[in-house]
Amino acid sequence: MANLQGGVYITFNKPYLNMVANLIISNKSLIINKKTEVIKKTNEVKAFLKAVKETNEMTIKSLLTVKASQYSTIFNGYKWSDIDKSQFTKKSGSDAKTTRMQELASLFAIQKSIEKI
Repeated sequence: MANLQGGVYITFNKPYLNMVANLIISNKSLIINKKTEVIKKTNEVKAFLKAVKETNEMTIKSLLTVKASQYSTIFNGYKWSDIDKSQFTKKSGSDAKTTRMQELASLFAIQKSIEKI
């Protein structure tokens, strides 16, 4: 399982800041290190939520990091990089109908390219 990392993951170029904040605000569980955790709204977490609401990337970065590559443990003793990314990126699997449509479209494209030869 891939976890959230730094760089682009702690900016608004990716949706993860808002997704994590929304789960914390609504008291829903996050998957952290293969465990589910409801994050306590400590002062640091409240500051994180406020910074996300205000889209203040500088404050977010200062709250989430201790050093350039080391993260603070503000999420119930866990770091930003411990949060499992797959809980936000799961895609629904394709069903038989969708698979058949994709295969027929591929077959059609192959057939048309052969006919032009």
